[in-house]
Amino acid sequence: MSDVNYLAVLVACIAYFVIGGLWYSVLFGRGWRAASGLTPEGGMAGGPLVVSFLVGLVISLVLAMIARSTGASTVGHGIVLGLVIGVGIALLPFVLGATFERRPGSLTLINGSFHKVAMVVAGIIVSIWD
Repeated sequence: MSDVNYLAVLVACIAYFVIGGLWYSVLFGRGWRAASGLTPEGGMAGGPLVVSFLVGLVISLVLAMIARSTGASTVGHGIVLGLVIGVGIALLPFVLGATFERRPGSLTLINGSFHKVAMVVAGIIVSIWD
């Protein structure tokens, strides 16, 4: 872990957080709230945002560790890293959980796609930043 660039991890985490903010408000907020049963009045301040930031931080750190251990150092490597982890580790558990919990497919698509996109961006950042 000593060769991980922690500034890159922090920037990737911030990017992950900002993408989430845009994803669940401007881009897919209405569909996400409808599919999840949430209302705008409930708000997302406080706890959920702290947890979201911490999750993004851990994911960014893990991506950086994988990038360093595999020698990923280009945009292409970062895209592949983000896609492999985003689909193979992030998206598939959403699909499995949604199947058993009978959640709407649209909710699974919105949530899973967010993590896939955010992981690609974070993967690029931690891969190319020396």
